[in-house]
Amino acid sequence: MEKALEKIENELAHSFNIVLDPAVSNQIKEIQKMLSGKFRERRFYDNSPHVSILTKFMPQSQTKIFDKLLEGEFKNDQIWKLEFSNFVISDNGTYICLNFSKETTKKVFELHKRAKRATKDVGALGMNGEAKPRYPFYPHLSIIKLKEDEAKKALKMIKKNLKGSKVQVQKYEITAQEDDTTGFTNFQTIKRIVLK
Repeated sequence: MEKALEKIENELAHSFNIVLDPAVSNQIKEIQKMLSGKFRERRFYDNSPHVSILTKFMPQSQTKIFDKLLEGEFKNDQIWKLEFSNFVISDNGTYICLNFSKETTKKVFELHKRAKRATKDVGALGMNGEAKPRYPFYPHLSIIKLKEDEAKKALKMIKKNLKGSKVQVQKYEITAQEDDTTGFTNFQTIKRIVLK
């Protein structure tokens, strides 16, 4: 197991995400609203629809460095199409996720590798300075977190089929927690990178 890095004081989560088309984001929110009307959402952090490329933990003093490194790496990226696959239950049985086509999954893995490489000298991949994240990276869109016995029931309630739906990815965004006292809530957008 990799050794923890130096403990980070006033550690804030920073996330590099794909900005979803508003129409698709609203469809996801409707599904989340329907499910949370029947089941209790178990996440303690912002559940707004997003696709994470990379999450790192660092003090606020490193936010501008993180921002500049990502902007430098991704500012010339071209607009591309993200394609959805199926709604599934996560391996641990508690999340309902929306997966992507093989091509989109490969593309998001490539974006993750680029972002990780570009920011290798800033922050940590895991909380409390840990060198590795708590969970391995896998491209997906989380819909809701539930108890294991609720997930199968909830999955059957989703009538919307987005498999094969494609949306243009036109922007990435960098977000960060506003402070370290509120858990994984209160994220603010630091920068948007508009694709060409």
